[in-house]
Amino acid sequence: MLDVLVAVLWAGLIGLLLVRAFRQYRSFPSLEAPAPEMGPLPHVAFIVPARNESNNIGRCLRGLLDQRYPRSLYDIVVIDDGSIDDTAEIVTGFLSSAPNLHLLHAGSLPQGWTGKTHACWLGAGSRYAERARWLCFVDADTVAQPNFLVAAVRHAASGGRDMYSICPQQEISTLWERMFFPVGFMMIAFFQDVRAWNDPNSSEAAANGQCLLVRRSAYFAAGGHAAVAQNVCEDTALATRMKAAGYRFGIVGGERFMRTRLYGGLIELCEGLGKNIVETLGGLPQTFAAMALAIVLSVGTVAVPLWTFANPFAFAPALLASIALLATYMRAARYFKTPIWYAFLFPVGYAIGVAIAISAILSAQRGSVAWKGRMVQRQPPARARLNSILRVAARIRLTWVRR
Repeated sequence: MLDVLVAVLWAGLIGLLLVRAFRQYRSFPSLEAPAPEMGPLPHVAFIVPARNESNNIGRCLRGLLDQRYPRSLYDIVVIDDGSIDDTAEIVTGFLSSAPNLHLLHAGSLPQGWTGKTHACWLGAGSRYAERARWLCFVDADTVAQPNFLVAAVRHAASGGRDMYSICPQQEISTLWERMFFPVGFMMIAFFQDVRAWNDPNSSEAAANGQCLLVRRSAYFAAGGHAAVAQNVCEDTALATRMKAAGYRFGIVGGERFMRTRLYGGLIELCEGLGKNIVETLGGLPQTFAAMALAIVLSVGTVAVPLWTFANPFAFAPALLASIALLATYMRAARYFKTPIWYAFLFPVGYAIGVAIAISAILSAQRGSVAWKGRMVQRQPPARARLNSILRVAARIRLTWVRR
């Protein structure tokens, strides 16, 4: 009887998770191809913060300069954020043939800012962005397709929102990425709520800072990046602030019009994800819950069908639930253009995620995180929340020992 109960609980858990993930997918719109008749177009300023991006900045600029959008109606402002490689020299090589491309130097980093927030704020406030009605913040590791800007501004015009987070297609090639990203993608679908992010009546928001399209007037009225200067996860902080100020926010898929190459190896993967995984999952409690769920899914997918094998009434629902979960990993692998057999390595992917989460929690305790050669100070509330959780855990342990 116990094996039947375990099988039912397992099938119920998987069913709830998959229904939630499916509802997330249904609530996630994507940019569509623009209509042939474009009509009047607004002036846009691309803001590109760049620190040690010599491997990426060239292809990023080529994508932005090749937009099927009137050159007189968009500018590209690159802010060199103290690079110690030849990022600035590569940008300089484009300047003579691109009158709408501009290079700024961020200078020394002021206290109380992260490098990215400072660079974004400088670019948005520069004279090169004064004419823009929309600001498009893009990371230097993104590559825009020629129709990207037209599709983005058309979507903005029809959507009636003041800020959009446009999610590019993630390019992955290393073994570690192929094992982690499909399960990481599903974990976000299990824990987050895209419907709340796109709901103007909800205060919840989350954003992908690789590409943000923001109405310039709303950006400055809400305080822009200056208002989230010290946030490591500045994209979500800015989206939350915009919604709190009464502006409309939306998150949209841009996989047909932009791609990005995030990390070049395991170390970069761990640093990059560890920098903001706690904020991405919604906070420390959610991160602990995600770690626990990852362990349960890794073990249970195989262990529950094996344990119930002798009882066909328990084995059937347990096996079907595990197959359904594995099928979602396969679909996620296809989304990332990865061979679907990597889905069978999902326990390793979850193990990588748990390790990254533990590292992120420890960095929150230290109050700092390493990124692109800098030690970035985390927001004090994250550390305070962790200290509170650890104190509660210590009290529970002390009470248990006394008993």
